[in-house]
Amino acid sequence: MATVWVIRGGERHRLVQTFLDSGAIGVGFPELPDGRTVDRAKALRLLGGQPDAEGQAARFLSFVRRVTVGDLVLMPDPAAGGFPVGVVAGDYEYRDDVALDRYRHRRPVEWRRRLPF
Repeated sequence: MATVWVIRGGERHRLVQTFLDSGAIGVGFPELPDGRTVDRAKALRLLGGQPDAEGQAARFLSFVRRVTVGDLVLMPDPAAGGFPVGVVAGDYEYRDDVALDRYRHRRPVEWRRRLPF
């Protein structure tokens, strides 16, 4: 059975269209390197001093390790209205060719439809 993940398109939903156009979802965490090289202890060390470092580390590691191919993704899109719905189509990728503010930690998604709010 697929898991359903709700993911935001960046702060104030500024990356929603970018994610739709690129067929991807992403998470920030610019201070963290390639997630395949990060365990809980390393994430906590690198996020140390930030509010809710424990929760942030858990969210990051869930994106890297728990989201799987075939899972469903819902992304709120207030500008256009509704929730684009997609299916995770590939494994975690670290995209160092993407600007830090555009979220380097990515997963490919096949966007399928839009549900109303």
